[in-house]
Amino acid sequence: MASLTVPNNLVVQGQIVPQGGITLPSSCVSDAQVSAGASIDQSKLQHQHRAGVSQANGASATAQRQTVYIAQASTGATVLTFNAGCITAPTGADTCSVDLQRNGTSLLGAAISLTSSTPARTPVGGTISIANLSQNDTLEIVITPAHSTGTLPQGVFGEVRVAEAAS
Repeated sequence: MASLTVPNNLVVQGQIVPQGGITLPSSCVSDAQVSAGASIDQSKLQHQHRAGVSQANGASATAQRQTVYIAQASTGATVLTFNAGCITAPTGADTCSVDLQRNGTSLLGAAISLTSSTPARTPVGGTISIANLSQNDTLEIVITPAHSTGTLPQGVFGEVRVAEAAS
């Protein structure tokens, strides 16, 4: 098939109706070119999920292991962030660790440790050492209080944010 090369800008007053399809250069369509009412099918989107656990304020932290997310996409998913904190900080030598685990193994460089110096109601970010998830990987948030001399924290919480392609 013959090609036509236009060495200058081209202005078309009407519609362009390709008969055999059109090939656009990579990255020429960005968010600005997609209309708000485009109705793009969900299978073509990347999804972000937030999942978490929280314990009641007014009661001392208790040991807890809770499944909060299962990766669904055949291409897996990526852990973006993990934060934990408490409504009321522990006192004295009491502490509480909050860990993010995939299939029973920590994804963090170290579990987040809530101590008497942890600011109340302020999420503490965890350092994610393993971010990739495979299909059917299970994420759990594990809360482990340690009582010594003082009071345990209250209202312990943890939240993970995950990006996953449509399945």
